[in-house]
Amino acid sequence: MQNSGKEFEIKLLFPKEKLPSINQFIIDRGGLKRQHLQASYIDTQDFLLANSGVALRLRKEGRKWIQTLKAPTLNSLERLEHNIEIQDSSKGVPPWSLYHHGEHPAGKALIKLLSKLPHDSLSIRYSTDIWRRKALIKTRTGQIEYSLDVGLIKAINSNGQETTLSIQELEIELIQGHHDDVLNHAKNFIKRYKAIIDTRSKSELGYLLANELQATPPTKSKITQLNNQKSDTEIIQSLVNSCLAQILPNLSVLNNETSEYEEYLHQLRIGLRRLKTALKYIALKKVYISESGMNALSSLFQKLGEYRDNEYLKEKLNPSLKASQGPQVNLLNQNQLPHPKNFISNLEFQLLMVELISLGHKERIDPKEEISNLSDPISLKKATTKLMDRKNISIKDDVQNFHLLSEENIHKLRKKMKFLRYSLEFFNAYCNPKRYTEYFKSINLALNYLGNYNDISVAIEKIAPKIYENPQMWFALGWLRSEQTQTKKLALKSLKQFTQLKKIW
Repeated sequence: MQNSGKEFEIKLLFPKEKLPSINQFIIDRGGLKRQHLQASYIDTQDFLLANSGVALRLRKEGRKWIQTLKAPTLNSLERLEHNIEIQDSSKGVPPWSLYHHGEHPAGKALIKLLSKLPHDSLSIRYSTDIWRRKALIKTRTGQIEYSLDVGLIKAINSNGQETTLSIQELEIELIQGHHDDVLNHAKNFIKRYKAIIDTRSKSELGYLLANELQATPPTKSKITQLNNQKSDTEIIQSLVNSCLAQILPNLSVLNNETSEYEEYLHQLRIGLRRLKTALKYIALKKVYISESGMNALSSLFQKLGEYRDNEYLKEKLNPSLKASQGPQVNLLNQNQLPHPKNFISNLEFQLLMVELISLGHKERIDPKEEISNLSDPISLKKATTKLMDRKNISIKDDVQNFHLLSEENIHKLRKKMKFLRYSLEFFNAYCNPKRYTEYFKSINLALNYLGNYNDISVAIEKIAPKIYENPQMWFALGWLRSEQTQTKKLALKSLKQFTQLKKIW
């Protein structure tokens, strides 16, 4: 059931031409009237709140003013929320007070954030002018709310000029019941209206507008906190949500067609690789995503490979060849690659995201399993450490026979190393904290060399057939073969150093 004081909603964007149909959809379900919402967002001069994921808002709803505080949780689709009505009859935006939220968890987070700042350091930084059409929908377990928002975000830029951003979005919020009620309705909208998931709040968009930015910085992975999980269900949820916390924000930026997308795509790839690792651990409890979801994931990885190969040519190979006065290699121009939005916004991948969000919110993964196994807090831990042991032994065997490994098996060794590294991020709570940093640095060093070796090998594979078409490719091929030999030696040295370390779990 929906927890008190927490907001769970999913926001969807959709093609402009779908607006009339969606508008009629809401009207048909009782949303006959539109509500005019004018909100002011309060922050410090340097946007301390926005940069911390916190939003403090005063919104006029009809004749009354509502002060709202939202603060982040570990789940990117769930936020702490506290609302109070402001009693003020004066014209204009009424005064705000942090102390209205003092006893709420979101208020405590805000007061801690602003502990060293005076109250008057806050001011209105951006505003919204929205027309909202709402409809309440009964579900099998409770009630959800549709909110169709159309309007503007306004901000004053560094030149003192007002800038605006058009808004057209649909929010589906859980009022009472289970999270899957929201997600099932979202799934229908994705199928019917080509909608896509977006995690960027209006406060985040206002911050970007005020600072004349295209997007917030790329979201990187964070160490998963498993210290307080009491069941395997909670551990599984934490693993999935840890991956989604990296995947969804980068996905939202890419879906917005930002032009400088390389680092967002890189972080999305990492998030998806971490997800593949997490899914192997989840499978230990016989919990799987659907076949269509796995196909969508595999298809996406295949497409992402072209961007990875092109990045190596653009960022590493060609600058090195230029420094050596060699010819430039241009197997596939970046402009020939479509914007990633073309495939990450497709139906299959969006449905996979909904499936994963659902898995991250399941109250029980499997009723039978919950009764027999998931009540034991160490059952998954035991299975986890056994799997890490097997990977570690396999890595040591490969390193001992490294000189005999084919290119394909060296690539498989790299995958095993990645699996172990992401496992350390997920299960750091099971590791020796005194030796964690040294062990993690060692595995990262080996992976860097193996990654470079793989990039060089792929480049050689692509360039070799073209040397007879373009003799200048001979220089690049020779340079690459020399780098390949040297990098292989460095990779083996770092691998030997890593395998001499005692395991830390």
